[in-house]
Amino acid sequence: MRKEDLQYPWPFCYTKRSMKTLQERIQEDMKEAMKQKEEARLSTLRMLKAALKNKQIDLMHELSKDDVLKVIKSQVKQLADAAVLYADGGRQEAVTAAQAEIVLLESYLPAQMDDDMLEAKVRQALQEAGMQSKEQMGKAMGVAMKAVMGEADGSRVRSIVEKILAVFSVVMVGVGISQVASASASTPTFSADFVVTCLRIVRAFLLIFGVASINYLLVGGFKYMIASGRNDEVSFSLHKITIGLIGTVTVVCLYIVVTSMLQELTAS
Repeated sequence: MRKEDLQYPWPFCYTKRSMKTLQERIQEDMKEAMKQKEEARLSTLRMLKAALKNKQIDLMHELSKDDVLKVIKSQVKQLADAAVLYADGGRQEAVTAAQAEIVLLESYLPAQMDDDMLEAKVRQALQEAGMQSKEQMGKAMGVAMKAVMGEADGSRVRSIVEKILAVFSVVMVGVGISQVASASASTPTFSADFVVTCLRIVRAFLLIFGVASINYLLVGGFKYMIASGRNDEVSFSLHKITIGLIGTVTVVCLYIVVTSMLQELTAS
């Protein structure tokens, strides 16, 4: 082949020709499916192509990589939901077909992080952004999703963000308790009644945290029971259960500490 026959000027031809976008890859796979007469694969890719076209019309601009990934994930979710309905209706052939379509579409998605790597990455991103409380949940999710860059499902990211923020909130309560105790011990003029009032307020907040933690535990357990073996639902419910357990144990320990401090102060 002569250099002048190449699509791009030498020496950039190989680099540019090898840099395929996700949509170009989908288009090439469609052509290959047509060539090989793979009807099932071709049908799935045509539906994906139509969904991408509709999304582009809605947005009124060319789709970015993130836009394409969102469409693919949406298609996967629709197929997963359909597979559940098929299974409930005893339509095993339809379930198998839907699962095959899911496998095909997921081949265009980035590899998913494992739970340990995902939690480490999210934790680092939240620490760098200074996210420390549940009130910052919305911003924290934005920071976390940007950090994982599509390498984890949104439900998994949300569960981990909730877990990290819940633990941090309880830790901050513990820090507040220790600061109050230190102040009362080191400052002779510090009012004992004031300390008692503060500790009672802290204990009330701990009760609220405890109820929330138990609620997480119960919701997680219920979702686990109805997950029907779906990996995303099982993962989501297990994260809920983990948050509930950590929160409940931490709250119980802090509640015992606060109660003992109150007993000492009121007794004296």
